[in-house]
Amino acid sequence: MEPDTAPGQERTESPLFYLWHLASIGLLDAQRPGVVPPIWSKGLPESRVAIIDSGCTSRHPNLPASCIEARLDVAVSTDGVVYREEDRRAARDGWQNLEATMAPILKMIADDAVRDDIARRIKAMSEGEPRLVNAADPAERFAGHGTSCAGLIAGRTLKEPPAGSAPALDGAVLPYFGVNPFATIIPVATPYSHEIAPLVTALLHAVACRADVILLPRSVNDLGRLARGKNASGTGVRMTRFDDDEALATDKKIFEHLLAAIAADRPVILAAGNDGMAEPAYPAALATATEAPFGATSLIVVGAGNQLGWRSAYSSGTYASGVTIYGPSDDEAMITDHVVRIDLAAEMGSAIARSVGPARAKAGAEYSPFSVLAIDVPARLAGDADVIDETTPLPTGLLYTRFGGTSAASALIAGLASLIQAKALADSSKRHSGSQLRELLLSKRPAELVLTSSGSSRSKLNKGDQPPPYVQISDVVPIKP
Repeated sequence: MEPDTAPGQERTESPLFYLWHLASIGLLDAQRPGVVPPIWSKGLPESRVAIIDSGCTSRHPNLPASCIEARLDVAVSTDGVVYREEDRRAARDGWQNLEATMAPILKMIADDAVRDDIARRIKAMSEGEPRLVNAADPAERFAGHGTSCAGLIAGRTLKEPPAGSAPALDGAVLPYFGVNPFATIIPVATPYSHEIAPLVTALLHAVACRADVILLPRSVNDLGRLARGKNASGTGVRMTRFDDDEALATDKKIFEHLLAAIAADRPVILAAGNDGMAEPAYPAALATATEAPFGATSLIVVGAGNQLGWRSAYSSGTYASGVTIYGPSDDEAMITDHVVRIDLAAEMGSAIARSVGPARAKAGAEYSPFSVLAIDVPARLAGDADVIDETTPLPTGLLYTRFGGTSAASALIAGLASLIQAKALADSSKRHSGSQLRELLLSKRPAELVLTSSGSSRSKLNKGDQPPPYVQISDVVPIKP
């Protein structure tokens, strides 16, 4: 049964192709599901995407182990650990050449003390290797967020199930693609804590393993900002202690200089954050920093928009405050002084719409209930540790999940960036620098996504003669029929 409609608000949603997010950037024809652009059918050179997040599983039928390399866990140890011998070998092969690989990037760092500190860390990595831990990789059970991001970038449908997977998975697997099914994923699991040093190792590992694109689809605690908030409120002693920690302050300075230098060399893509703030979350907020080393940033910051082409209610930042581009994602029901998003399908949706009045209810028509379909760690939410036994039949619902936030949007743009890099490698054997790819996206990005139609001539986008709300693949990756 269709939910009630509120005064001034009509429901016009119609069934969507389940990969609508790919259709929204021109990769699939929404009217002809399954049609892919020629760039896929011809194949492309390999491009490599490092995801600095929570790791990802290698047991999903749409993301086989063959497309995942050099997994590293810096959540357990700042120096990094691995759980498979092949990952240790891959890391060692990259690390032993790290000094040469990082040499041109280090030259971009003007601060002598920071450059010397990073050089010492590089030397230590180049002379060692990550420790091999005789235990199961936690990412195989818990890395839902990183797995979803990886699938949006590099998911693929195999003609034959991967070796060792349960035959029972076969019927449950959807024909599923990421933006670039030819990409290789380099997952780095990081701690969700106040620590900064593991992120330095993660960035160096990504460069060592020849990542063409680096994605950071998460925020990081900005200790200085938290401490400033504490000083204003008179609470939060713990944050003040963190902010006064010299080691943390040093790690943060090193991280920021390294991030800026690497972003100039190759694309570094950051999620703008999901707090609905005027500025992006840290470290995406560094995109508009004016002090060294961010005078002319190359960071690519991605905000989120919904299926209708409006900015997602939660998406932080704007073009003016550092967002580079928007990617398709989900939305959030919300009522504030500057945005009204009402989910009429919710239990109290129609009552809420009536309570805010016809004018505001009409303005709330920008809400979209659609999420992005993503792969998930098989049976992650099943609640039974034994259910992921390889012989256990799994229904489709335990292989996929609804996903969103600026994480989903940034993952899709990272996939697009990897396609751009692959096309550049095919044409000239040379990938774009981070600065070049950011300028390309800036030159092709659509008009700013807005929160409300109030004061705007826009109605629902992607309708009639309205321009597409999201960058189109044909604008940034020339495709010849």
